[in-house]
Amino acid sequence: MNFFRQHRPANAAPKVQEPVRRYENPIAQTDTETYQPWPRLDATFVGIVGFIITAFFISSGTSKLPSEMAHLAAVGVGLTLLASFAFELRSGLKNVVRADLVGILAFYYLTLYEFLFRQPYFDKDMRFLSLTELALYAVITGIAGIMIGRHLAPRGKQPFQAVMTREVPANWIVTLFWASFFLGIFHMLLAEGFNISKMFEDMMKPRFNQPWGRGKFGDWKALLNELALLLYFIPPLMGLMLARRERYSAVNFLFALSGFAFVLFYGFVSGTRSLFGAYLVTFMIAFAFACPAQKRKQTVLIFTICAAAMALSTKAMLEMRSVGFTNWWKGEYKTYVNRQTQSVFVDDNLLSITKIVGFFPEQNGGKYLGFEIPYLAVIRPIPRAIWPGKPAGLSVNLEQSLFQLKGLTLSCTFVGEGYMSGGMLAVLIQGIVLGMLAGWWSRLASAQNSELGILIYSSGFFAVVITMRSTFALTTALLTPAAGILAGHFLLKGARKVLARRPPPRPQFRPPPVQRPPSPT
Repeated sequence: MNFFRQHRPANAAPKVQEPVRRYENPIAQTDTETYQPWPRLDATFVGIVGFIITAFFISSGTSKLPSEMAHLAAVGVGLTLLASFAFELRSGLKNVVRADLVGILAFYYLTLYEFLFRQPYFDKDMRFLSLTELALYAVITGIAGIMIGRHLAPRGKQPFQAVMTREVPANWIVTLFWASFFLGIFHMLLAEGFNISKMFEDMMKPRFNQPWGRGKFGDWKALLNELALLLYFIPPLMGLMLARRERYSAVNFLFALSGFAFVLFYGFVSGTRSLFGAYLVTFMIAFAFACPAQKRKQTVLIFTICAAAMALSTKAMLEMRSVGFTNWWKGEYKTYVNRQTQSVFVDDNLLSITKIVGFFPEQNGGKYLGFEIPYLAVIRPIPRAIWPGKPAGLSVNLEQSLFQLKGLTLSCTFVGEGYMSGGMLAVLIQGIVLGMLAGWWSRLASAQNSELGILIYSSGFFAVVITMRSTFALTTALLTPAAGILAGHFLLKGARKVLARRPPPRPQFRPPPVQRPPSPT
């Protein structure tokens, strides 16, 4: 208590203690739109009708070859998706940047896109029209399931709203970028004895020849490889830094750009197209949501560049991954006369699905795999060092049973895995469940999201893209956005403590304005 009154001038301004305000991003306030991405019923109706019409033409019997039937399905489903997306655009451009739509596009690319072009070698591998027809029905059923399931996700308050909307300083974003970068490549540096030049040299070797590759059965040291998941933060962080580059110094921005270029190069030379595609998708999503509304042309430009990069890299990565980037750059890669080099080739997913529908259930003792695949997907994140007896794989050796080959990595998308579990009904149920998950994730999108919220939301698209290729990767891929949510919680908790310890600003004496006598009239 102060027992001595201080003399204050009669005209002194009253003493006011200003409240401590939270950090606000002035760039984010320029986008005044209020939106909540959500699927439109008319878009889903158009999609379902288009799929029914496509299935009718597939079964009409006009196709003489399996590749012709697949081409008909690719055109029909492609036109249907274009019409459905056109209805989605009626709710705005950002309404099409949703997890379910990105997943549908990724699935179409993995299964039907290549059949927009001539595929003569597909006919040599698959000679039965009936099996191709059944596989195409399964593909259409899977997409329809996603479209239906996205409407079944509950609507309500934005999940993790406190984390998603609370702004953080720009230097925290930069720190998070470099922490994710160095922790993500730590296992590579450790394997090379922290020899950076040797690391680059081994990166450009053929796939699976790097010393940091983990084996089928990992030990405690293999847990360090899981830190590579943090690299999935780099593309979305770069996307939001590029969209709001006014907040960052030129030095921080250029260094971050070099780190992003390294991650893209690492994804490219790995030869894993799903990895490279996930980097591009998360970069695009973050840029789209971080970019102010008046800069939508930049969003369209970024989308075009990323789509072109993915299309051009598809064939190059196939040529390169068996010989390494160094030999490929010199033009010393092998040329195989098969479907991978004589036409546009993405993957053998439709071929694998066709083989699966012919194998299950008749050639598997008249039974499906049931809940075996979902069970293996749930337990996959558990380290083998903690659970040595964890199951190593499916009870059926699909690679040898379907293709009579050893050492083959089979890719059949969630549709093929669903059909192995329980036929066409399981495909529909799995599509609906994935659609519900994607619809729920879209609830995290909001115009009020901070840069941290944009990072968390966009990192979830990695899980969407990778799950279209295999549901086994879903639970592992979700670790990345989960890490972002936990990191955001602790970051904001620390920010509140810092603000609480900060002393209030000293009030400044502001003399009253001088009142001039009125001028004589």
